[in-house]
Amino acid sequence: MGIDNIDIICQRDPPVFRGGDIILGNVVVSISGSPVKVRCISIKFKGKAKVYFTITTGAGSSRNSTTYRNQEEYYKQSTNLVGDGTNIIDLDPGTHTYPFSYTLERDLPFSFESNYRNKVVHSIQVNVDLSSSFDKKEKKYFTVLHDLDLNQEPHLASSANKQESKKLTLPFSRNKTITGSVTIPRTGFVPGDQIQAQIQIENRSSVKVSKSSVTLLQIVELIGRHGYRLKSKTINTTLATTEGRSVASEDVVGWTTDPMTIPTVPPSGIPKCDFIKIHYFVRLDVTPSGLHRHLLVDHPICIGTIPFNDQEHSTAFHSTFGPRLWESPFQEEHQ
Repeated sequence: MGIDNIDIICQRDPPVFRGGDIILGNVVVSISGSPVKVRCISIKFKGKAKVYFTITTGAGSSRNSTTYRNQEEYYKQSTNLVGDGTNIIDLDPGTHTYPFSYTLERDLPFSFESNYRNKVVHSIQVNVDLSSSFDKKEKKYFTVLHDLDLNQEPHLASSANKQESKKLTLPFSRNKTITGSVTIPRTGFVPGDQIQAQIQIENRSSVKVSKSSVTLLQIVELIGRHGYRLKSKTINTTLATTEGRSVASEDVVGWTTDPMTIPTVPPSGIPKCDFIKIHYFVRLDVTPSGLHRHLLVDHPICIGTIPFNDQEHSTAFHSTFGPRLWESPFQEEHQ
């Protein structure tokens, strides 16, 4: 009895939009039994991002956990579909349909979710303000996309090289350095493209490089706030990997990696969102024998949605931000 169901039905199914699109649809309210007294039925369109993570330091009795949060709204608009919120009206039993429309801003952060606590979401919420009971609510999420055209960033079509060196702590040894180099033919890609990198490892130490690997890596960078303190956290996801080579002491080895295919992933960056960033790297991981730390060479790349004109069109995840190439947040941890 009363309100049986509230449906939010978008004309576009699935509800996928881009900035500047008009969202059209209907709110359908089903009522059975006696009439329902309401003050209004309202609809709210909202886009927001939020971050929530915990960083733990110490151990045992000195263990301490600190929670960092961040959030912001990009738009929020409410309007009444029926009623004014003050005067009571009767809705008779049956099906009541109320059309709606909303024009999205042109430059919006695209929909993204790292996990349920770190995300950019866009939603429609309907609220039925009942005069004699708790309100009835229904929410529907929709997807916002944002294109990145690699042709607008011609420098991404050029080859690029990244090189890093590491000095090992070796007693009675004059040559202690291992150097890794990653060269790729271009730095702009779309999902479906394949990446092959030219790798060189120069081992000028007395320690053998026991193994190496090359990985296509997604790094989601989160920036949270605790009081006045800002803290960043990164989430690593390996998208593809290929085994490398071992390198003897006082030797240099170079090779071309096997192709790594870029899967369907969101593009680099998120527009207008300052505390969730998406970065991509081709990472060379060099493992010296013994207890020495790895040498990491992270070559930044940009993943867009529209390929270069001289490429065959690939199936792409159509949402993106501008193509800044970021330095790896992990570099300092491995020096």
